[in-house]
Amino acid sequence: MVLSRTGIAPDSIELLEPGTLPRTSSGKKRRSEALRRYLAGELRPPKRIRPWTVWLEILRASIGLRLAGRAVPDRRRRSRDEERRDEAAPEDQHPAARAAHTVGAEVSKPLVPPRDP
Repeated sequence: MVLSRTGIAPDSIELLEPGTLPRTSSGKKRRSEALRRYLAGELRPPKRIRPWTVWLEILRASIGLRLAGRAVPDRRRRSRDEERRDEAAPEDQHPAARAAHTVGAEVSKPLVPPRDP
């Protein structure tokens, strides 16, 4: 049937599981890599991903980051006090924080006064 449809007489036909053929980052098939793996007997389907394996990898990465001294994002919910503090008006803040607000507001003003026509 392959010969009549394509004009090619294959030596063998292999049925592969989805994801077995290697691909580039853009999704194209890497034919030479697939041939090399096939001839070496290394063309195998990818490992199945299960939910628990994903969680295991996340846990391993988190432990690795902690051991390396890097911060792991804190997923806890912010308290009402923290939300109120962040939403506080400049006059409710410490004088240094008010000064920072004022400096930030002045940066958007032009540095050179406009000329009179």
